[in-house]
Amino acid sequence: MAKIWYCPSCGYEVRSRGRCHLCRQRLVASSLPELEEMEEEDEVGYRLEGWSDRDRGRLIEQLNATEVLHRFEEDELVVAADDEERTDDLVAEVAATAVGETGGQETAGGAGWRVGDASEVGVGAAGGAPAGGAGEGGVDTSWLVSAVRLLADAARRLSADPTDMQADADVAEASAAVFLADSCAGVDPETWAAIGRVTRRLLAALGAEEALDDEIRIQGAVLVRLMEPVAAAGRGGAPAPATGTLAGAEAGAGGVPAPERGTLPADEETVYELPDWLPEQRVQLEVMLDEAGIVHEWDGGDLVVPAAAEETVESLFDAVGETALAGEDDDDGTERYHALEELFAAAGRLAGEPDDEGRAADFVFWVHEVEGPPPLGMDEVLWLRIMKDARALVQALEAGGGDLNALSTDAGALRDLLRSVV
Repeated sequence: MAKIWYCPSCGYEVRSRGRCHLCRQRLVASSLPELEEMEEEDEVGYRLEGWSDRDRGRLIEQLNATEVLHRFEEDELVVAADDEERTDDLVAEVAATAVGETGGQETAGGAGWRVGDASEVGVGAAGGAPAGGAGEGGVDTSWLVSAVRLLADAARRLSADPTDMQADADVAEASAAVFLADSCAGVDPETWAAIGRVTRRLLAALGAEEALDDEIRIQGAVLVRLMEPVAAAGRGGAPAPATGTLAGAEAGAGGVPAPERGTLPADEETVYELPDWLPEQRVQLEVMLDEAGIVHEWDGGDLVVPAAAEETVESLFDAVGETALAGEDDDDGTERYHALEELFAAAGRLAGEPDDEGRAADFVFWVHEVEGPPPLGMDEVLWLRIMKDARALVQALEAGGGDLNALSTDAGALRDLLRSVV
C-alpha cells in the first residue's frame, strides 16, 4: 500500500511529501496507506463533483480519523465495500456542514469559502464543545482544537528559538485550519481577529528572505499570550495568570514582589490612556515591559506603570507603533502598485519565453522591487504566497539549467495570482 500525503485546505492527496502547490502549506502525512485496487464488487465509489476544496479536505481528515482506507480517482472517492456504511455517515456529515466556495472570506489558498454553521467552533470553553468533540448541531471541532494547540505550541517554541525549523513548519500547517474559522466559541471576536493578524505577521516573518529573528521571537511571544486562554480551554484547564502586572508579578531581575495596585503614591505612578489599541498591540507591549523588568497593570484601557519607568515605557510605545505600521507604505502606494503591475507583466513574458535571458533578468529585477511588507490593504497571507512563489522562481532562474516547461508553468501561475491584485 502506498504512503500518501494530503492538503487539508485544498482537498487532494499525493504520494510525495512537500508543500501544497496551491496554498503553499506543508502537506500532512496521512496515518493511513492508500487503498489498493480491489475487485469491482469489493469497492464503492462516491462522486464528489461540486464539492469545495475545503470540504474535500474535511472529508479526508474524517476518513483518516476513523481509519477508513481510501483512494481518489479524480473526483471519485473509492473505499472498500466493508466501509460503505461508515463512509455514508461521513459523507453525509461533511455535506450537511459544507462551507461552500462562494461569498466567503479569503484564505491562504486564495479561494473563497463561505463559512456557515461550521465556522464558529469551540475548544472546550463555556458554551463550546469539549476538546476533541463536537459542537452544537454535531459539528466536529477536533480539527480546530488540534490546530490551536499546535499553533500555540509552535509559537512558544519560536519565541524561545526563532530558528526552530520544525516550529516554522508547524505554524504553516496549523495556520491553514485556524484561518478557516472566522470565530471561536468562548473567544471574543476581537481577540480571535487579533490571533489571525499576528499569525499572518509571524508567517510573513518566517517567510522573509532575510533573517528576522527578533520579529519572529516577539510575534511568537505575542501569539502565545493571545492564544493561552484558547489553548487552556481546549486542554480543559484555566488560563494562565497574567505576568508582569502591578498586582502580583515579580519585578524583573530584582525578584522583589511588586506592590499591590493602589499602594504606590499617585505621584509615583504614570497612567497612559490607550483605549484604541488593538489586543495584539497591548500584548506586545506587555511582552516588552516584562523583558525590561517593568511592572505594569491594565485598568480598562489605561496602562499604569511606575513613574520612574516613563522614559523606557515611551520608547517601547515607539517600537510597538513601528510594528503596527509595518504593513503601511510611506506614500500613497502608487509606486508599489506600479512595481506590482510590472512584475505581473514580467511574469507573463517569462511564461511565454522562459529561456530568454533578458526576460528572466527583468523578472528578477521586479521581484526585488516589490519586496517588503504587504502593500497597503493587501491580505498578508496572499502577499506571503506571492513572494514565496516569486522567490522560488528567482532561485530557479539563478541556478540555471532548470526545466523550461516547469519555469513556464510556475511563471504563468504567478501571473495568474498577481492578476487578482493588479
